[in-house]
Amino acid sequence: MGAVMIAAMLGAGRHAAAQTPAPAAPVQTAPLRRVEFDEAIKQALAKNPSIQQATVNIARAEALVRQARAGLMPFVSAAVSNVTINSERGFEGTVTQPQNQTTFGATAGVPILPIAQRARVDQARDQVEVAGRSVEEVRQQIAVAA
Repeated sequence: MGAVMIAAMLGAGRHAAAQTPAPAAPVQTAPLRRVEFDEAIKQALAKNPSIQQATVNIARAEALVRQARAGLMPFVSAAVSNVTINSERGFEGTVTQPQNQTTFGATAGVPILPIAQRARVDQARDQVEVAGRSVEEVRQQIAVAA
């Protein structure tokens, strides 16, 4: 029984020796640079993509305000239409329907009671405010994390 235990220990010793890791090559790291607290926060805010995305959301919300305000503006439109038939129509040498008939039209208007458009403008302005607050919240979270 003692011989079996000695053999098991010797076998386990050889097996364990085969599993020891080789010494690792030295890892070269860049020297650490000392940064002041305010500078660390400025760098974190400048390089974070979340702030850039939030800023883009503000620009998008402002574009939606301009789009909503367009519905409140006066408008003018014009149209030209031309119809061509195969030949002139008429009788006794008088032309009653020429070969080309052109029609011009124009329209101008101003919204009188633009309640729905005003509501859209107010909603779009709210979205600008929400996007602005989102930027401030993201900036605060990044500064705290830094």
